[in-house]
Amino acid sequence: MYWKRLISALLCVVLAVGCLPAFAEEDIALDDYDEPDIEVTVEDLAANGALDNKGWWNILLLGSDARADGKYSRTDAIIILSVNPTTKEVRLSSIMRDIWVPIHNAGSNRINAACKFGGPQLVMRTVNENFGMNITDYVLVNMQAFIDIVNLIGGIEMDVTDREMYFVNEQQYWNSQELGLSSYNELKEYGENILLDGNQALAYVRLRHLDSDYVRTGRQRDALVAIARKLQTEGTIGTIASVVLTLLSYVETNLTMSEILQLSSIGLQLDMDAVQQLRLPVDGAFWSAEINGAKVIEIDFRKNTEELYRFIYGEDAE
Repeated sequence: MYWKRLISALLCVVLAVGCLPAFAEEDIALDDYDEPDIEVTVEDLAANGALDNKGWWNILLLGSDARADGKYSRTDAIIILSVNPTTKEVRLSSIMRDIWVPIHNAGSNRINAACKFGGPQLVMRTVNENFGMNITDYVLVNMQAFIDIVNLIGGIEMDVTDREMYFVNEQQYWNSQELGLSSYNELKEYGENILLDGNQALAYVRLRHLDSDYVRTGRQRDALVAIARKLQTEGTIGTIASVVLTLLSYVETNLTMSEILQLSSIGLQLDMDAVQQLRLPVDGAFWSAEINGAKVIEIDFRKNTEELYRFIYGEDAE
């Protein structure tokens, strides 16, 4: 039972590892416009004290590249992990990286820039202020963690189309060239339950030019669930120990050990097939725009907040 507890303790944290790989694409220079050259301080997280969580615990999962010189980078994967300790339910809400938002003490920018300006605390404040949430917990991971974890667990199985196979190999090439990643293995098959190694899986969840960033967030959530399911069903003592050591190298979080242990008891009972998913912005509540030469997403914040509340809590929040 000990190794099963280790697996369960990792499940909710590993969810964060699956959310990270959307950052740093060819258009990264477009993110550099209109960035304030100021020191951003976060006095508080602007948590919505009037929000009734109705038994749900919301944790912000952030995916970024590695910190350099003590500075944070953009978090192009932002997911709200909602856990209900009583019902043992889990819900995942992706927030699109290009949503144009006001950021405390930093003007307006894409939401993925908040972490660069003020770290995870500013991301939490930005999400709270723009979506009426009261999030105070976060987990931040980087891209290399994703590759290492997938390899440690022996790969993950994903459904891959013929076009996805082609673009996975193209993306692997760019990953190695742009990001200095190790050499890759060409993906030579497609269909249901295709086993992907770490580099292949990273390329798979970074795909955007094949279709869109909207579809990509779905791949991120599906890969996230696949990682957790693999650990839950096939984890061994040696594998889990390796995953733990790897996570220690790549994860930053303000969760306490007590809170992680609480998550572990939930993780042991999770039905990964029952994990519900949402993408923000929701259909019909956003439009494309161009600001200072960059393509962004403007949204109806009231409508998206209402849909987020309904998705997490099952009804409109009071």
